[in-house]
Amino acid sequence: MKKSTYKIYSYLVDKNGIKSNLYETEVTTDEYIVPKIIGLNHTETLNSIKLDVTAEGGTNEVAKYYYSKDNGATYEESTSNSYTFDNLNDTTEYKIKIKVEDTLGRISTEYTKAITTTAYILPSVTKVDSIATYKTIKLTVDALGGSYNVNKYYYSINDSEFKEGQNTYTYDNLTEKTTYKIK
Repeated sequence: MKKSTYKIYSYLVDKNGIKSNLYETEVTTDEYIVPKIIGLNHTETLNSIKLDVTAEGGTNEVAKYYYSKDNGATYEESTSNSYTFDNLNDTTEYKIKIKVEDTLGRISTEYTKAITTTAYILPSVTKVDSIATYKTIKLTVDALGGSYNVNKYYYSINDSEFKEGQNTYTYDNLTEKTTYKIK
């Protein structure tokens, strides 16, 4: 808010109703400086966006932060300059809006940024080594994690139901001289 100049007029009235001379004075208010956001750092994952805001107070200090992930339709209030939106969809753009409020309730202009969560990357099998004897097949699987580390391995022989195992898996009691299809 800008400086304002006011002319103030005053007079006194005594107990008999007699008015004094009119007194005139000019008063200029100081300019009120609202807080402002001066920077934003963010990190995204598949399902979250973490925001770290740098803000500075104006005439008064920053007291509250307001965070929106839906272009200002709703806001989350916080006293921290750091906030994380969780349970988001992967590969989705979110319209982030942030504003700050000072100790007198004056609010900054909105800081706006479009941020996209990262894409989900599937794990993949990179190599399979096998050792076969007349009654067993031993598999050793090398895999590359995608968005998360590899947690489980599944095996199927001749289109049977998949069974969970480790990165090394052995099929026993097989028929010799038989070809098996393993997934």
